[in-house]
Amino acid sequence: MSVSINPIISMTAQETLDTGVAAASNPAITHSGFNLNSSSLNANTTPPVTTASYQKYTLDGSGDATIDLTALLGVANESQDATGLKVQTVIVKNPAGNATLTISPGASNPYPLNGTGNDIEVPAGSTFGLYFADTLADVAASVKEIDIAGGAAETFQLGICLG
Repeated sequence: MSVSINPIISMTAQETLDTGVAAASNPAITHSGFNLNSSSLNANTTPPVTTASYQKYTLDGSGDATIDLTALLGVANESQDATGLKVQTVIVKNPAGNATLTISPGASNPYPLNGTGNDIEVPAGSTFGLYFADTLADVAASVKEIDIAGGAAETFQLGICLG
């Protein structure tokens, strides 16, 4: 199976200048210069993307889950081992009504999405996404786990692409 993704991170704002601004032929200013709208990424691009996993997870009775990057589920629920690959993109959706999700490097074999010891919090009703451009560590036996903590038995959605 081949994988192709189009990472898009976008926030466009429009401001309208007050009237009477000298030399303003158009009072509307659109801010969109920081947007990422990458062309398609696949096994032959830089960064490469060869594996994708999009799953709905349920936290255990203590409100915890460990994502093992060497045992991901693919789109057809097939097992995917990302050993030797880097996380290129990640998106986490935390439904409204949930507790805040805390994403951190795993306790035993930490994969540092945001550096070692740096947690990411995703409040209820929020979506968090990152594009890494081939800068993270390769998944390995000792660098493979991401911990997610939140409310007991709550669900969240995680999409992760590696290459």
